[in-house]
Amino acid sequence: MPKSLLRQTVSWFAMMVATAACTAERGSAPPPILELAVADGEVPVGNEPHLLALSDERVVITAMGTHAVVVYDFERNTADTVGRDGGGPGEFALPSAIGSWPDGRFTVLDEMLRRVTVIRADLRIDTAFAYPNTEFALHVPTDAHNWIATGVARVRDSIPLVRLTAPGGHHDTIALLATPHTQFIPLGNIAFNLPIEYAARDVWGTLADGRLWIARGADNRVDWIGADGVPRHGVPFPFRSIRTTALDRKKVAGLPAPAIFDTVRREMSVEKAPFQHVVAAGNGSLWFWLNQPAGYTSELYEIRSPDGNVVSQLRAPSGHKLMAISSKFLYFVGENSDGEWVLSRHQLPPVLKKCCSAFH
Repeated sequence: MPKSLLRQTVSWFAMMVATAACTAERGSAPPPILELAVADGEVPVGNEPHLLALSDERVVITAMGTHAVVVYDFERNTADTVGRDGGGPGEFALPSAIGSWPDGRFTVLDEMLRRVTVIRADLRIDTAFAYPNTEFALHVPTDAHNWIATGVARVRDSIPLVRLTAPGGHHDTIALLATPHTQFIPLGNIAFNLPIEYAARDVWGTLADGRLWIARGADNRVDWIGADGVPRHGVPFPFRSIRTTALDRKKVAGLPAPAIFDTVRREMSVEKAPFQHVVAAGNGSLWFWLNQPAGYTSELYEIRSPDGNVVSQLRAPSGHKLMAISSKFLYFVGENSDGEWVLSRHQLPPVLKKCCSAFH
C-alpha cells in the first residue's frame, strides 16, 4: 500500500474512532468504557482539597487546615505558595473553592473571611472583594459588589445569587445558595454536620467563558446560565435508580468512611442520587461520578457533552475522586498504599482529547 494512502487510512480510522466516542449516545451501541491511565506523578494533599487546573498545566490547590494557596507544577516538581495566615490583604483564614476567571486569572473563596481573592497567572494578587454573610454561598465566577438572592432556597435545592448591576437593570449570576439535608453527628468532643449520605444534591461550577452549570441531583438534569445571565433548563437524564443497603455505610461522600463513623447510626437516603460529584472540562463537557450498587470495586465516571449526549465512560480505582480536568490530564485525589491522601495526575485518554479538551 502506498505510504500516502496508508496515512490517509490511518487518519480516517482515527477520525472515525474520535467521532464514535463523541457521539456514542446517538447510535445504538453503548458508550465505550475507558480505563484510567497509570499516574505519571503524585503529590500529598490535605483533607477536603479543592483544585483547579490552569491552562499551563499548573494545579491550584487549597485544603482544610492550610491558610494559603498552593500552585503545584508536576513538570518541574515545584510548589509556589500564595498568601499566609491572617485576615489582611493577601491573607487567608479558610481558603476553599477555586474558580476560573478571565485573562488567565483564578479566584479563591475564603469561607471564614467571606472574601473572594482574584489571583493573576503570575501569582500576584489582582483584587479582592467581600461576599454576603450567608452560610452556603459558594463559588464566584465574576466580579461583584452588590448582591441579592432570587427567592428562597428549599431543602436539597439551590438558587442563583446575583449581582444587580444597575437599578432595574441587568442581573449577573455570580454564586449560588444551597440548603442541603444534613445530620448532626456528635463524636466524643467533636461533632459533624454532614449531608445525608447518598441524598440528591446540586453540584455547580463555572467555565472561563462566564457560563455557569448546575447539575440537579433531584431532577436528573443540567441547567445552564449563560454569561448574559439567561438560564436554560436541560432535559432530564435517564439515570437508573439504586437502593441503599447497610454496606453503603462504609463510605462517606463516596470515599472510605473513617473508622470512628462505624459507631454512629448515620442516616442514609432510601435511594442513591444518580451522581456523587461532577467536574466540568473547559469546553462544557461534564464528568459525572456515578453512584453504583453497594460492593462495587471501581469508580465509574460518565462523560456527557454540553448538549447532554453520553460521550464515554471511565473506570478508576476505588476511592479515587476526579477533581480537575485540563487539556492533557485528569487530576484525581485518593489514598495511596501508605494511607496518605495524594493528588495524582493521569493522561487524558487520547480519544477524548478533541471532544473533551479543557482549553481551546
